Amino acid sequence: MSIASANLFRSLIRILGQTGCVLNREQKSNLTYAFSKIEPQSIDELSVTIVLGLQINSAHEIVDAYAYRKKSASQLFFPYSNVRGMNEVLSKTFGIILYKEQASLLTSELMQNASIDSSCADFVNREKFIGSLKAEYKNKLSEKEKNAIYVGLLTYSGISMNSYAWCRCLAESIMRGAENENLKKYSEEH
Repeated sequence: MSIASANLFRSLIRILGQTGCVLNREQKSNLTYAFSKIEPQSIDELSVTIVLGLQINSAHEIVDAYAYRKKSASQLFFPYSNVRGMNEVLSKTFGIILYKEQASLLTSELMQNASIDSSCADFVNREKFIGSLKAEYKNKLSEKEKNAIYVGLLTYSGISMNSYAWCRCLAESIMRGAENENLKKYSEEH
């Protein structure tokens, strides 16, 4: 982990401690892993690191997928590129559904254009969910892509503490603190 990432990591732990948030062993492991793999350089990357790091279960597979996509800078977000508007929504997370807001927009788009039961009963049943992606997506999405959308939404539903607004606010607070610390060091040195 770089020095910059280590400083952001310590700032996050300090701020979470001030809010009374107690991290379990898995979350500490996730945070360490996420910071070391992602090496956040921006508020958006720090937000992703936070959302992945604070998961109750292991998020290493998702961290690896994000880090790989970040490194390759792919602009094609399989399988969502065929669902209207999703590339913009998922651009900051390299096509991985991480935030409630992303899942809500995707679900809303799919429900508008397909015969998916709004009670979400269809979502629980994989075959019914995939089968209900109506004609508009029939020719645009392969079975593999439909399954990937289902798995993406299912993965999202298992992630806690994943509001973009909350993670971004926390990331901005940490970055402001890091900037203030750097300014303070600079002033002391000069």
